[in-house]
Amino acid sequence: MSSIRNFIPGSLRERRLLILVCVGILIRILIMPFFSHVDLFSEFRRVVYSLNNDIFFPQQNRLVTYYIEYGFLAVLSPFLKDPNIVFFLEDVSKTTSNMADYFIFINHPSVFRHLFIFKLSYLICDVLTMWVIWLFFDDKKRACIAVLFWVFNPITLYASYFFGRYETIPLLFMALTALLLKKKQPLAAAFCLSLAINGREIYVVTAPIFLLALYNEKEKWRQNVKTILLTGSVLFASVVLPILLERYFHLSPAFAQGSVYQDSKANVLYGMSFKWLYPLVFAYFFTLLALQTQAFISYEYKFIVGSGVVLACYFLIATHSAHYVAWLPLFPVLLLNYVKDPRKLGFAIFAFFMTWFAYRLFKGDINLFTLFLAAPFNFEMTFFPSLSKVYTQLVGETGSIFGPSKMLNVLHNMYAAALVFLVYRMVQSGRPLNNETVE
Repeated sequence: MSSIRNFIPGSLRERRLLILVCVGILIRILIMPFFSHVDLFSEFRRVVYSLNNDIFFPQQNRLVTYYIEYGFLAVLSPFLKDPNIVFFLEDVSKTTSNMADYFIFINHPSVFRHLFIFKLSYLICDVLTMWVIWLFFDDKKRACIAVLFWVFNPITLYASYFFGRYETIPLLFMALTALLLKKKQPLAAAFCLSLAINGREIYVVTAPIFLLALYNEKEKWRQNVKTILLTGSVLFASVVLPILLERYFHLSPAFAQGSVYQDSKANVLYGMSFKWLYPLVFAYFFTLLALQTQAFISYEYKFIVGSGVVLACYFLIATHSAHYVAWLPLFPVLLLNYVKDPRKLGFAIFAFFMTWFAYRLFKGDINLFTLFLAAPFNFEMTFFPSLSKVYTQLVGETGSIFGPSKMLNVLHNMYAAALVFLVYRMVQSGRPLNNETVE
C-alpha cells in the first residue's frame, strides 16, 4: 500500500480524489456498452456514412461535434463489424432511424462494441472537463469538491452514457471558456465559446453574457471597446461561417437543410407565454440588466453566473427531454470557487440533482428509450415495470389525492423549486474571494 502512495503524487486528499475519479470513470466505462437511445444510432449512422463517402459538410449546425465524432470514428473504424449492413443509410434526407433499422443495430452481435466505440469521444471529453475544472479552482480543497460533483452528477451520466448524447463535447469547450476568461485571455476564450456554440447551438444564448462580462469600468473605454469588438467578431463569425460556407462556396449540407435556428422547436424560447409576456425572454434580459449594474468582479465570474441563471430559467420552461439539463451543472459547480461558504451552494446543487432524478425517474417516457436493455428511468420493455406503473397499482388510477398524475406534478414542482433555489444560491454566491483566505 505504501508503494502505491509513493507512486501517486500529491496530498492524501488528492490521492483519494484520484481514486474516486477512477471509480467514476469505471462506472462510465461499465455503462457505455449497455445503454443507448435511438438518437445515438442515428447520429453515428450519419458519421459512418460521411466517413465512407468523404462528406465534410453534413449540416450547418453542430459541426464541431460532428468533426470530433468523425475523427474518433476514422481512427476506430477498423473495429466496426459489418458497417455496410448495420449502418446502412438508404435515404440521406431521412437519417433519423426507424425502428426496423434500429432493431438490426441492437440485434447485431457486436452491438456492445459499437456502443462503446461511439461513446468513447464523449468519455475523453468528459475526463478532460474534469481536468479543466480542477485547474479552474484556486483552492484545491474546493477543487476536490467540484470535481466530485462533476464525476458523480447523475445528469451527465444519464445524458452521455445512458441516453448517449454528445453533451460532454461542447461542455468541454464551455469549461475552457471559463478557464481562459479567468486567465484573462478573452480572445482565446471567445474562440472556445465559438467552438461550444458550433458543438451545441444552445450556447449562443451565452454570447451576449460573455460580451457583457468583458466590460470593465476600471479599464479605459477604448480598451473595453477593442476587447468587446474583437471577441464579438469571433463569436459572430462562428455563427455565420457555416451559412457563408453553404451560400458562397456552394456547399450543400448532406443531411439537413437550413439552420437549427429556423427549426420550429426553437419556439420553446417563447414557451409559457401569457398574452405579450414571454417569461424566458423576460428572465434573460432581466439577467443582462442585473449583470450590467454589478461592479466589475472578474471576467469569468459574470459569465458563469449569468449563463447559469439563464439556463436554469430555460429549464423551468423547457421539459421536453431529460438530457438537455446536462447543459446546466457546469456553471454552479464552477461557482464553488467563489462562494464564502461552499456548503450552501453545494446543497443547492445536490438538491437540483436529486429532484431532477426523482422527477425523471417517475416520468419515464417509454417512447424515448431504447427497446434494448431500456433506459435507466423506464423498465417497461424489460422484466421490470416502470416506477409510475408500480405507483399506479398501489394508489389506483383515480380517486386519490396522491394519484400518479398529481404525484408527477408534485415532483415537477419540487424540481422547479430546486431550480429556483439554485438560481438564488448562484446569484447570492458573492464576490470572488480574490486575496481572501479560503476556508
